[in-house]
Amino acid sequence: MAKRPGGQGSRAAKRARKAADKELKEHAIDDQDGDDFFVHSEQEQSGSESDGEEPEETQEEKRLRLARDYIKRLQEAASSEEDEGSGEEPDDGGEGGDADVLQRRLQNRAQLEAGHAFRRLASRLRAVDLAACPAAGGRLLGGHRAHRLPPTGVCLGRSDELAFSVGKDGAIFKWDVERGAGERWAQPEDVKAARDEADPATWVKRGPRQGGSRRGLLACAASADGRYLAVGGGARRVLLYDVRTGKHVVSFPGHRDAVSALAFRDGGAELYSGSFDRTVKVWNTELRAYMDTLFGPQAQITCVDVRRAERVLAGAMDHTVRLFKVPDETQLVFRSRSMTVEACRLLTSSEFVTGDQDGTLAVWSHLSKKPSLVVNDAHPRTLENGAAVGAGCVGEACASWISSIAVAKGSDLVASGAGNGAIRLWEARCGSKGGPIKSLRPVCALPARGFVNGLAVAESGRFLLAAVGQEPRLGRWARDAKARNGVFLHQLELA
Repeated sequence: MAKRPGGQGSRAAKRARKAADKELKEHAIDDQDGDDFFVHSEQEQSGSESDGEEPEETQEEKRLRLARDYIKRLQEAASSEEDEGSGEEPDDGGEGGDADVLQRRLQNRAQLEAGHAFRRLASRLRAVDLAACPAAGGRLLGGHRAHRLPPTGVCLGRSDELAFSVGKDGAIFKWDVERGAGERWAQPEDVKAARDEADPATWVKRGPRQGGSRRGLLACAASADGRYLAVGGGARRVLLYDVRTGKHVVSFPGHRDAVSALAFRDGGAELYSGSFDRTVKVWNTELRAYMDTLFGPQAQITCVDVRRAERVLAGAMDHTVRLFKVPDETQLVFRSRSMTVEACRLLTSSEFVTGDQDGTLAVWSHLSKKPSLVVNDAHPRTLENGAAVGAGCVGEACASWISSIAVAKGSDLVASGAGNGAIRLWEARCGSKGGPIKSLRPVCALPARGFVNGLAVAESGRFLLAAVGQEPRLGRWARDAKARNGVFLHQLELA
């Protein structure tokens, strides 16, 4: 018998449809509630941001803000005084003069940071009468109680307001250049407790330069960003300090003999250390890790220098100066006449100056294996008339050894020191149309009784710091008991 329409089958289907419609309505309500929840939360969050602090600054906004602040500081400096270090001509007061001055300042600063600027400071120096100056010369920072033993190195901080020095007594000093006040930093306890017997590498013949205390320091260098100070010496490790706090940060072990030279790369985190174990090691101060080792010298390394480019200059006791091209993993070898190259400094990215043990001052170019310019007997013990150069002349054979060289960054001003009682200032002259350096002209001399073991020239050319001691930096072949151990400040007058 057929079922009538609207029977049990139809009623069951209607109930199923009603249940499905009810379930769909419930899901729709839940979705609407969820959307309302997110809408309300977003509104509350936006309201809290508007009522509270401003949104976080992005990287682009931060760079823009810092650039505007930097330009504002330059404008204030341009309105207050003329830039003495860059050699700029004064503004003629015409239309757009302030913008032109600001543009020149920015260009000069960019070229200086990139290592392309070459300012003429030496020709503006006023001559100093050496005979009228006292034998010690300059102002002694911190008095006679700062360094008990001869200082071995000195360097300047980023702003030339701070200076640092180290000595054979293991002392590390931070100096306020203007006030002359000093602060002594302590070495790590493991270095203090170390014995004075330092065994060199088994494959290196022990020489007279390798003796001395393990606590004695031979080199120091400050980073270009003003954050770190690196020191090294007989402990065979590089000690890294925080400039702001004066605390020891980390030690870099790895050298098998005394650390004799240190240099930071401008614009980077790389630190280069030269050692008596004949190697130059590369460290990263940000990662605080070892990076690489540069081989090549056949004797103890005495000096290291580097600028912005990854080209490391190293002098050694094997007649050679080597220019390492780190990215290319190659090196250029320049052979000196003297057995030992005591000091070296980069003048430009392609030229450098060296000081030898025979008293020779030489200028080199990476385009030639021979020096392009040589000054023989740059620090004579006597003048042409037979008179002593200075009252502090030691009078022995090692008095004419060029033990230190400094260059005012991005300029033609070169300073050299020895044991003949005088620090000599030189002008690195280029041709009329620029190009390579053609001559080294002596400008003036500053008195310095004793051995000049370290030099540092301010970027502005306004002053010079000299680490002067009774003994040479790397040995005790001579001694001047009348000399005073310490860091001397010499003011330089610019026309």
